[in-house]
Amino acid sequence: MARFNRQLINSIKQTAKERVDRSTAVIRNNLVETLERGDGVSGPGESPISKSGELAASMQNYPAVDRGSLIEGAAGTNLYRHLFMERGTSSMAPRPLLFPVLMRSRDRVMRIMVGEDQGDV
Repeated sequence: MARFNRQLINSIKQTAKERVDRSTAVIRNNLVETLERGDGVSGPGESPISKSGELAASMQNYPAVDRGSLIEGAAGTNLYRHLFMERGTSSMAPRPLLFPVLMRSRDRVMRIMVGEDQGDV
């Protein structure tokens, strides 16, 4: 019985990891898509637009990690200057990117996590 329970738990965790990986890929793709739109100029309160392509190219989704009772995934950039765009500075209004993309991705991520979306990411 214990062996069966361990196999069941491992199967559930593997499915969860696969779904988290697919979800973070969707978020990463939406981040890149948002950055690559338009003419390279964003206004205060709008998501930034990538002029050089560096920010879009830096977007990654990281493999899901099993933290015991939690499966954790992440998508984003490691560029430090993105924090200044996201939050703004004393001389520049914020150009939020992460939260708007997360909100726009929310419905698809939820469908992936409950197993209703098997489509391409």
